[in-house]
Amino acid sequence: MRMRCFAPIKMDLYPTVICNDCTGGMILHDLHMPFNSPFINACMSDEDYLKLLGNLREYMSIDLTDDTKGNRYPIGLLGDIRIHFMHNDTFEQAKKNWQRRLKRVNYEKIVVIGSCIDTQAKDLGERFYNLPYKHKVLLHNDMSIKIPCSVYIKGCTNKKNKLLNHSISIIINIS
Repeated sequence: MRMRCFAPIKMDLYPTVICNDCTGGMILHDLHMPFNSPFINACMSDEDYLKLLGNLREYMSIDLTDDTKGNRYPIGLLGDIRIHFMHNDTFEQAKKNWQRRLKRVNYEKIVVIGSCIDTQAKDLGERFYNLPYKHKVLLHNDMSIKIPCSVYIKGCTNKKNKLLNHSISIIINIS
């Protein structure tokens, strides 16, 4: 396993996990850790995720607005970033959870997880690697990827499963 760009985190302050899908929340749940991230039960496109991470503090200062427009689940906008809240019934519920968890963000202990990012499209893998975060891991299913902070997980797809989440929990080992 290659984890050269992922350092251990002391548990005196719980980390804030920023993930592009529900994987981050499942890991925190499995590790019995608090949800110190507004991105729990949310997902976004790879492009939006990388754009958000490139200027996280600025985006986090923007008010989340409703962009649902008749979709079957709520969608929020943080400026030009679309966030899908598939596990919420209403935008109001998603925004309430977002605002509550936003207050818990610890910018000194950010953990960035790129879950099954399409590493072949527009050098997204390299762009992820070049993000200025000390604690990051890119999970993928492409054995040809040679990015130092990446981890190959056979079967890693956009459809999450127990095996993937268990593997990630072991790899990250935030304790």
